[in-house]
Amino acid sequence: MITEAQRQQRHQFIGGSDAAAAIGINPYKTPLDLYFEKTGQAEPFEGNERTYWGSVLEQPVANRLSEETGLKLRRHSQTLIAANHPFMGCHLDFKVTGEPIVVEIKTGGFFTRKDWGSSGSDEIPDQYLTQVHHQMICSGYDKALVGVLLGGQEFRHYEIGLDKSLAQILIEKEADFWQHVTTRTPPPATTLDDIAALFPQDSGTSIEATADILEIVDQLKAIKLESVEQKGKADALELALKSFMADHSTLIGVDGKPIATWKTQASNRIDTTALKADAPEIAAKFTKASESRVLRVK
Repeated sequence: MITEAQRQQRHQFIGGSDAAAAIGINPYKTPLDLYFEKTGQAEPFEGNERTYWGSVLEQPVANRLSEETGLKLRRHSQTLIAANHPFMGCHLDFKVTGEPIVVEIKTGGFFTRKDWGSSGSDEIPDQYLTQVHHQMICSGYDKALVGVLLGGQEFRHYEIGLDKSLAQILIEKEADFWQHVTTRTPPPATTLDDIAALFPQDSGTSIEATADILEIVDQLKAIKLESVEQKGKADALELALKSFMADHSTLIGVDGKPIATWKTQASNRIDTTALKADAPEIAAKFTKASESRVLRVK
């Protein structure tokens, strides 16, 4: 568990729990999400019921890891910054007393059991493999222990050796991400939520389609007519099209005619919570305007 001072420090570097998001392999957070946090444009995730219990169970799981390995563990409150890479830092859960070994404690749901290898192996989910390598880089250690409680009743532990090739890739990718932060240049969008956050408003201008974008438009039109099974492919094409259009409202074909628009539109919605708290007859009092951009392929 980290202190409030350490929490504030996290704006100054990429932490261990940030590493997977920084390189684009965190299933819950994109590089752009992390960029907004590091630049102060979004509040960092403060936790939920799952992370609450993960924190509560941290010490008991560490105790079990100590019992199984015979190693004595101790809390480690110091902030570690990687030598020669000041944009990489971390706070360890624990370390092994007297030995240069990183210790990471995890909890997971019953259905995540399939993502973890057999106890005693080095087979852990990629996002956690990335995290412990980040921690090894910051600490200068070449070994990590991971203890995990799965489904509230199954303990497993893992021994991870430093993979120098992976460590080098991680350093390079994190350096690239941090360059976005220091120059205040958002990383590329990787989801439709990302692109909506980057370009919430259109500028009313037009942009001429390239040959690649014309092909995307044709594919998108065809996919839109297909079954819901094609939605994932359609989302990827829509992301590419919106990324190209950025804040432009209209996409122009080679003949000068509009072939797609992505315009901001306003709508009025009833705030049902406030409506229930007051009276139905004055519902108009609680009508609030909202805006969104809608992509329409001609």
